Amino acid sequence: MREAHLWLFVATSTLLIVHEIDSAFFKEWELLHLPFGHQGFVLVHAPLAAAILAGVVGLSRASAWAWPVSGVVAAAGIFAFTLHTVLIRKGHPEFTVPASRLILGLLLLCSLAQAGALVASMTARRTPDGWPLAITFNRLGVSEKELERQQEHGRREPEHNLWAAPGELRHVYGGHGPTGHGMTTAVYYVPDAGVFYLYSNCGQNHGDSVLGPFAGDPREILAN
Repeated sequence: MREAHLWLFVATSTLLIVHEIDSAFFKEWELLHLPFGHQGFVLVHAPLAAAILAGVVGLSRASAWAWPVSGVVAAAGIFAFTLHTVLIRKGHPEFTVPASRLILGLLLLCSLAQAGALVASMTARRTPDGWPLAITFNRLGVSEKELERQQEHGRREPEHNLWAAPGELRHVYGGHGPTGHGMTTAVYYVPDAGVFYLYSNCGQNHGDSVLGPFAGDPREILAN
């Protein structure tokens, strides 16, 4: 869903940009009586352009702050279609050529699809990059005794040493690990190897051992 959301955002943004080029041709500032005329038309597009560029970066990095940006762009696309449909029905000749109508129609479809993808992303109980919001350790496939052994006698090293493997994914959760140790628990996933590790940090360096490796994708195995 994350990748679909990103590409729908790109599609909506592209159509919105093309529509605004069309708007400049039809002198939309005169049609809508915008303050400051052409200069106001240019200036009002600065935040829209910034939102589009920031949204592409944010969604590609799976940042949650990009969700409201996506909502603004989708709303802008729906608003543009609605506004010009009303104006056309009132008899305004602008935006009545086939290319303009096609762009507006596609803009509405992409905006609605993007809004749907946004809602799906926000209600999936997962972060934008696919990590579950809450986790459980019931499906690790390792006995409680073995976990306690690893906690007591396992590999101990500073957490920053773990964050080194190329392509490794990391996510940190508040709360203790599978043995009840720690105040936060970091999950390290190495997709190429198909394994992940757990590192529960108590903040005082008391038995902060690396647990694992555990087989599988932690985004599925740990999902609550």
